[in-house]
Amino acid sequence: TAYVSSEYGNIVGLLSSTAVFISGNIPGTPQGGWVTPFVIEPSCNTCLLAGYQQVYQTTDQGYTWNSISPSLTANDLLRVVTSYSSANTVYAVEDFTENIFCTHDMGATSWTTITAPYSGAKISDITVAQFDATKIWVTFSGYGSPQVASYSPGAGWSLFKTGLPDVPVNCIILILRTE
Repeated sequence: TAYVSSEYGNIVGLLSSTAVFISGNIPGTPQGGWVTPFVIEPSCNTCLLAGYQQVYQTTDQGYTWNSISPSLTANDLLRVVTSYSSANTVYAVEDFTENIFCTHDMGATSWTTITAPYSGAKISDITVAQFDATKIWVTFSGYGSPQVASYSPGAGWSLFKTGLPDVPVNCIILILRTE
């Protein structure tokens, strides 16, 4: 099984050696960003999440989809990520802004908005801490802006810039050290 995407939200699954246009099964067939985010859920190999203006979920490799969020934005979503430590936690980053949307119940009751405190700095990537679904790490694109920051509800935002050059940061991955 493989999944690929192309412009404006087209997602194709290679399922049992057959290419299937799975994003065409999303109700209303929304148009997404040039690079529309989608992710396989860590706890379910047939479950995917895709971000347009809403977040959609499939549990059957894309044959059927349901919205798990209201319309979160008038813009497109830039990133959608899940948590390894909490199967029901999803974060979605709005394109062209500093807004992050979050649910800890797979959208069953609510989504909250987290606004990055760095005015004008555009979020380029997001990841969730491996053992704490409430802690996120984000990167920022652009010169003269913050590069990396973390957020957790109790501590708020922390900027990590020491030793980093003043260049855009486009992605982040956390590696657990066991030493």
